[in-house]
Amino acid sequence: MEEGGRYAACKAELYKLQEKIKTQETPRDNCAEKEKMWEKQRSELEQEKDECLRTSDAHRTQKQDLEDRVRYMDGLTRAMISEKRFAEERRNISEKENEDLKTRVRVLTHKLGVLTAMVQKLHISHMIKDMGIAMLQAEAKQAAEEMETNHKKDVAAAEERVLQECKEKFCFDSSGNLNAAVFIEHNISKENRSFLLEQLNCSKENQGDTKREWRFWRKGANDSSRPKKSADHSESNGSSHGNNIHLVLRVCLSLLLLTALS
Repeated sequence: MEEGGRYAACKAELYKLQEKIKTQETPRDNCAEKEKMWEKQRSELEQEKDECLRTSDAHRTQKQDLEDRVRYMDGLTRAMISEKRFAEERRNISEKENEDLKTRVRVLTHKLGVLTAMVQKLHISHMIKDMGIAMLQAEAKQAAEEMETNHKKDVAAAEERVLQECKEKFCFDSSGNLNAAVFIEHNISKENRSFLLEQLNCSKENQGDTKREWRFWRKGANDSSRPKKSADHSESNGSSHGNNIHLVLRVCLSLLLLTALS
């Protein structure tokens, strides 16, 4: 701005001098010298004007750069403010999380203490329980031994009683066949009858007597329907009659023991 003012002042002064030259009569040589001087001043002023214009352009460019830098700094400042606000929010959240964690640590510490006490109590109760289990096992072992002894006695007594009942109630006909009335009196089912027949047949096969038929007759059945015994087998039937009775008694004794103990 100062260079522009000086240029305008010089130009005004030059204009005044030119007007003064026109109005006053001066020697021609002085006018030529003054004109040269003025031309020199004019060229200097033109140079100064150009310098001022260049300086003004540089200042304008510098001003634009400064404005750009100011805008950049403003954006950077806003970004820093946002980051600061975000950091404060994160710090507040972290503080809250730290408080929550401290609270959880206190709660867990309390629970750990309670659980430790419970574990100690459970350990003591477990020791007491082990002692009780050991005592109960000893008592159970003793009771089992007593039960086994009593069971053996009961089994022996039951065997004796059933054997006596078999001797008293089980009867055979003249052919050595077991009377079916015994099954009805003792409520022996058909399955047990089949089992008894199988046992008798197996026992008979083990003894090697495969020719004789074993039949169980119901009470009141017709004797005419029974198979006839040949003369060839009469002697062998008479000789093995005692063994057959013994086998039948053993099988019947087993069945009666099963039904009595169940």
